[in-house]
Amino acid sequence: MEVVASAMASVTPKRESLISAGVMEQRDGHYYFTQDYLFGSPSTAAAVVLGRSANGWVEWKDKNGATLSEVHRDSNESSDPSDDELQ
Repeated sequence: MEVVASAMASVTPKRESLISAGVMEQRDGHYYFTQDYLFGSPSTAAAVVLGRSANGWVEWKDKNGATLSEVHRDSNESSDPSDDELQ
């Protein structure tokens, strides 16, 4: 719920903006999204949700515990571009 002092300066204004717009609301001591919202990066989304600086590529996890990086970045890096070259 609270934003830590070391958080990026943009976290509090972004939260306040989302609350004012009705995108987020506070219920029972937690923030909830009332609708989908597209952030510019996974780290910005994580920072707004967590109230602190965050690396969204490792903070966001799927239901199996795989990070966003593991799901999207690592799977793309595992295919060696040289495998696709004609020989």
